[in-house]
Amino acid sequence: MAVNILRTAVGIQSVEHLREVQEPRRFRHKGQDAVWTFTRRRPTRADEIVDGQGSIYWIIQRSLCIRQSILDLPLETDEEGKTWCRIIMSPELVPVKPLQRKHMQGWRYLKPADAPPDLAALDTGKGDDLPPDMIAELQQLGLM
Repeated sequence: MAVNILRTAVGIQSVEHLREVQEPRRFRHKGQDAVWTFTRRRPTRADEIVDGQGSIYWIIQRSLCIRQSILDLPLETDEEGKTWCRIIMSPELVPVKPLQRKHMQGWRYLKPADAPPDLAALDTGKGDDLPPDMIAELQQLGLM
C-alpha cells in the first residue's frame, strides 16, 4: 500500500506555475526524467514511500489538486553541515479530484484512504478536461 505525503506549494499560484518553477529543476535520475524539491526532515517512512510508489500531494491556493510520484528521498548535507532531504519526483503532474485544504508548514503523511482519486480515474463526464485550478474554483462556488 502506498504511503503518501501532503505538502503546501508555498508561493505557487496555480498548477501551471508549479510546472514553471519545477522546469529548471528537471534532471535525469536513475535513467528517468525527474524534478526535485527539498525538505528539512526526511520522512521516517521514506522506504515505504519509495518502495510503495507513494506520491506527494500538493496544496495550491488552499486546494489539494495535483500529485507527483515520489522516486527517491535521499539525504544530502550542505556546506554548513546541515542535513536535508531531497524529494525526487516524476515531472508528471497528475490532476486529482480537488479538495479544499488549509495551508500547513512542512509536510504530513496522507493516508491512502484520504488521498483523492486521480481525475482520469473518475468517469463523471463533468468537466474532466478542465484544468484542476478551475475545477477547484467551480467546486468552491458550488457549481460542480
